[in-house]
Amino acid sequence: MAATKYNFPNHIKGDTFLAQSFIFKKNAVAIDLTGGSFRMMIKKHKRDTIAAVSLTDGSGITVTDAVNGVWEIDDQVIDIDEGKYYYDVEYTYPSGIIATYLSGFIEIIQDITN
Repeated sequence: MAATKYNFPNHIKGDTFLAQSFIFKKNAVAIDLTGGSFRMMIKKHKRDTIAAVSLTDGSGITVTDAVNGVWEIDDQVIDIDEGKYYYDVEYTYPSGIIATYLSGFIEIIQDITN
């Protein structure tokens, strides 16, 4: 299954990224997120070995309604260099199966007041 493409709105360097909620579904049915884990990386170049931002459960990502597949990227300050960044979100099922359900990019805009 291909990842859903979602490009975040442009974000100003050093500003607070406001929480955004998502629902993971497969064949129009919510995926039960109980017992699994998330990992999200934001990279300047897709093949970079080090992420500019790395988020996981309890560290930037919160599951808000596991049974109904609802999770969110938490409020947080994003203070990385300006430019276009790529990201994806992987979910690891309790069975160990890993699936990438969301990917896209975010553009970081240089702030004036820093």
